[in-house]
Amino acid sequence: MNRPGITRQAFLRAGALSFLGATHLDLLRLAGSAAFAATTPGKAKACILLWLEGGLSHLDSWDVKANSGFRPIATNALGVQISEIFPGVARHMDKLSIIRSMRTQERNHPQGTIETLCGHRPNPALKFPSVGSIVSKELGSRDNMPPFVVVPLPTEGDFFNYEEAYRSGFLGPAYDSMILPDPSKPDFVVPDLSLPKSISAEAIDDRRTMLKIVDQHYRQKENTAEFAKMDTFHEQALRMILSPHVKEAFNISQESEKTRDRYGRTRVGQSVLLARRLVEAGCRFVTAAGYTHGQWDTHGENDKRLRDTLAPMLDQSLSALMRDLTQHGLFESIRTDSHHQPQPCTRPLARLLVATGWRRRN
Repeated sequence: MNRPGITRQAFLRAGALSFLGATHLDLLRLAGSAAFAATTPGKAKACILLWLEGGLSHLDSWDVKANSGFRPIATNALGVQISEIFPGVARHMDKLSIIRSMRTQERNHPQGTIETLCGHRPNPALKFPSVGSIVSKELGSRDNMPPFVVVPLPTEGDFFNYEEAYRSGFLGPAYDSMILPDPSKPDFVVPDLSLPKSISAEAIDDRRTMLKIVDQHYRQKENTAEFAKMDTFHEQALRMILSPHVKEAFNISQESEKTRDRYGRTRVGQSVLLARRLVEAGCRFVTAAGYTHGQWDTHGENDKRLRDTLAPMLDQSLSALMRDLTQHGLFESIRTDSHHQPQPCTRPLARLLVATGWRRRN
């Protein structure tokens, strides 16, 4: 009996979609079909994106050139060298892949960021969803956790508009990101995640019952699609508020002092640590964006800023994350060498992306 899959003819039709005027929704329908799913079994349950706001110099980091101020060093991946400013990452390089082909067609930071995170150049007529929103829609939520989180917003107070890069576009507001404040601050707390002390969970249930009676009567007179959206947001918010699991996931103070020190007591380090906690708890896509606006855009004093500030923060936090993802069973555990066959891990998996922000091509 033949197994279900995409035939050669169907594949050729899919390849010609862009020439035949097919819409993005057509592509989503194709990706959601049973035949497509049968040929592309997914293992990853979540993704962490480390966003290096401003754009890391590739020739000073993952592909060191002769005109760089830094020298290449060996890593634990045979034949792979990276910059000397990342000694910690070098010890985890066997778990990482370097993709050298990514670029943008835009020549300015806001537009380049939107293209990178949404896969399309900015279009005033159509707002495309960010990658986190797409993952949120396709995988859904787990354990009452918000599926798409940004921690914290890297462009706070910036006069440019990066909003599209973290929004859900034509997918609708249900798939927008949840944006958190800076987790490194002593007073860090997620707003509106707890009930007021004067209101109990039982009281909330009573009020919900009363609200349903009133809504049912009112909607018989005026029934619109907006009510369905309101119900979705309302139920999602209540599930989060009433779940001890959700409150615990956002409570970064539960981590030991030693662990928090390993990631670094910086906006960057604590954002990466919180991202790991959220993925563990059930979030699908977390953008750890602890760097401030343009921080990696090193037009002046490039070598000094990389060596003294930027690289140490990334090296420390990324190394700690790689260690924890492996030890907590969140990273694919496959070892291949001349003496062992690959042994796939059956625990939940996470995927890690380290994006270099955005930088104009020379």
